Amino acid sequence: MLADAVIGADGYRSVVRRAISPDAPYARYAGYLVWRGLVNEQELARPISWPSDGGLWIDFVQGYRLVAAVLPGQDGSMEIGRRQVTFAWFDAHRDVLLRATNRLTPEGYLMGTLGRRSIDKDIRSELLSMIPSLWPDVWAAAVTLGVQSTTSLSGAPIAEYLPERLVSGPLAIVGDAAHVVSPMTGSGFATGVDDAALLSRALAKRRHDESMAAALLRYENARLPYTRALVAHSRQLSAQYVNHASGVDLVQENYHAPRTTL
Repeated sequence: MLADAVIGADGYRSVVRRAISPDAPYARYAGYLVWRGLVNEQELARPISWPSDGGLWIDFVQGYRLVAAVLPGQDGSMEIGRRQVTFAWFDAHRDVLLRATNRLTPEGYLMGTLGRRSIDKDIRSELLSMIPSLWPDVWAAAVTLGVQSTTSLSGAPIAEYLPERLVSGPLAIVGDAAHVVSPMTGSGFATGVDDAALLSRALAKRRHDESMAAALLRYENARLPYTRALVAHSRQLSAQYVNHASGVDLVQENYHAPRTTL
């Protein structure tokens, strides 16, 4: 069966991207990973003393960063004691681990993440030993439980991809297949949605005598400048964080963001 076009929305390791940009097919490592966890509040000895509508808690201590929040429980409840607690622990000191586990190539390309069952006990023990000196009591128990859990903790190396093109003939890419940015931009998901909307409009405006390649090229012309600017911004944020995390005299910074910034 022949198709008029192929649209790739197949993530940061996109196969379609390899066909569109064979000279630059892979996303690069941004220099840090994020340990992610999600735990049930009822498993903690005491509830989180953080308002259900309080948004994000963001701490930057000794070169590590913690983003944490309370979410609805599995039953949708926001009742204290029945919620879920999520955290993202930014860590700029795991290059050796990523190379040893074949997630990072010598050239700096990302080949995968650290799945929930691929984080060994030594890494967990190291993280657990760091929690008391890094994270405040309000989150420490939840982070501890998340690190201990073999079904919760995962390690996501942060990738970035700066596109040179989004289209080649009848092929096009959107979302993380087209551009990859740090979560610090707060724009990854929304930008992918915007990609799809603009692509849809470009196809809807296609004239009966216009080639598919020409219609897709309109999408690229409209979208590429913005996505390149966003990735450039992401690279700046990542460089600032990695440089700060590698510094000697780090000052603790606390920022409690409203929920709407997520």
